[in-house]
Amino acid sequence: MVDYKIHTYEEAVKVIKEVGLLPLSPLIPYYPSLDSITSKEHWHSGSELDPWLWRAQFPVDGVAAYGKFIKKNPY
Repeated sequence: MVDYKIHTYEEAVKVIKEVGLLPLSPLIPYYPSLDSITSKEHWHSGSELDPWLWRAQFPVDGVAAYGKFIKKNPY
């Protein structure tokens, strides 16, 4: 698996298109998650680099859905 490191929403969209499914949390061993491929300091910052805000933008843009599917954790 590719070792992704991203900083922008656009980069996240590219990863989603490449891997097909991008969980928010790292619950699937050896599989990328939005948490594992982004900088911790950007989370909940409220900036355009905040991955927590991207999760709401993905469905608006038709890129991905957001929901709680595994162990009641958000993906």
